Amino acid sequence: MLAFPFFYCLYALFTHEKSIVILILFAIILLTDLVDGYLARKWKVESDLGARLDIFGDSLLAILSALVLVYLNIISFLYPLIILYKLFEFLLSSKYLKDLPSSKNFLYFDIMGKNAGILSMFVPGILAFVYIFIPIYLILVVNVLLVLITLMAIVSSVSRLYRLFKQLFFL
Repeated sequence: MLAFPFFYCLYALFTHEKSIVILILFAIILLTDLVDGYLARKWKVESDLGARLDIFGDSLLAILSALVLVYLNIISFLYPLIILYKLFEFLLSSKYLKDLPSSKNFLYFDIMGKNAGILSMFVPGILAFVYIFIPIYLILVVNVLLVLITLMAIVSSVSRLYRLFKQLFFL
């Protein structure tokens, strides 16, 4: 729920007056996301439902933020497609990879995919920061972030597909 004002602020930031409010709101959203997971682990109230809702909320934030940035012509329309692809690939392949020793719950996380997901959560905040304080570098930062996330997504996909193929056909 807290994220919805963020989308408006993100839109307003790039269409109206530059404001630090978006950065503060973004920091609050990320902080609450980190704190809820930490508290669930600390108080031992983790659940599959909670993990699923967290992934859904994170993905929704990343995709909707990306769509706002696409609408404003700041990033390519391919970026939200990459996020969607990685989300579906993650959920579908986790069904088969969850039994590997490195999987702690119903999902299978690979390091590149996890880092690409984390970075995609930070993209709106990074771009807002650059736009407010060093706008001359906005296009460069957008391109670097998109290339980096795309490369991480490709490495993650190859790794997941290799492990999936290995598990399904070479038991």
